Amino acid sequence: MKQNVSLQILLDLSAKASDDTYGDELQIHTSQGLNILHYHNYQNFLNNLDKAIHQQLQNIAGKLKLVEFARKDWQVCEQKRLSFTKLDERQRLAFKIRADKIEQKLNDEFSNRAQQVKL
Repeated sequence: MKQNVSLQILLDLSAKASDDTYGDELQIHTSQGLNILHYHNYQNFLNNLDKAIHQQLQNIAGKLKLVEFARKDWQVCEQKRLSFTKLDERQRLAFKIRADKIEQKLNDEFSNRAQQVKL
């Protein structure tokens, strides 16, 4: 969740910078006699910015959920792959053991026949 903390810090810093900028602008216009229409437009603009930020935060949260679902799906697939790999290794080992036993049996039979021929 470190990424979320970093993102939140960036959002906070950008919101502060925007608030300072627009706050300064509001003070300038207020000192010059901001009329009600400009003030209303200014408030609408800030509200729209807040809505856009909120929508982006929801979008990010949704994407993070998708990433988490994909990660869980990948983990399930990876676990299956590892299980199949382990099964394959066991099967190969069992086959090798059987082949080694057959080879040993043939060698023993060959040795026994060779000894019987010498006798």
